[in-house]
Amino acid sequence: EGIKVIPDFINSDFHMKYRVDGEQYEDDIYLFLIANTSSIGGFKKIAPKASISDGYFDLVLIKNQNSFMNLAQLFLQIMSGGHVKNNDIEYFHAKEIILESDSSVDVDIDGEYAGKLPMTINVANYKVNVFTNIKEW
Repeated sequence: EGIKVIPDFINSDFHMKYRVDGEQYEDDIYLFLIANTSSIGGFKKIAPKASISDGYFDLVLIKNQNSFMNLAQLFLQIMSGGHVKNNDIEYFHAKEIILESDSSVDVDIDGEYAGKLPMTINVANYKVNVFTNIKEW
């Protein structure tokens, strides 16, 4: 499913300012993803360092690509997990992510519309208690 959207990215980059755990950055971006697991949209290794239990989000930014071929090769690297070494990828492990753009950028969470940038994403400092009917030994 993820590969189907590659043509949509060719003319849809935007300039974004982002702050990751207090450090400020700025780039022309085609796509950004914030993950809590390694798999997003059918790409099993898009955030290879992500863990649901480590208390961090993983931010993956795909920078401006100058051709369809570059973008297609990048998506092939994503399928193998080798994209994190690519110069056109920024990869962060963070507790707080602040995103903003002068352009109108829609944000979705698991395919549902979640508003527009600017947006601040923080890791919550609480845990969920889980109760089961399993008896302790």
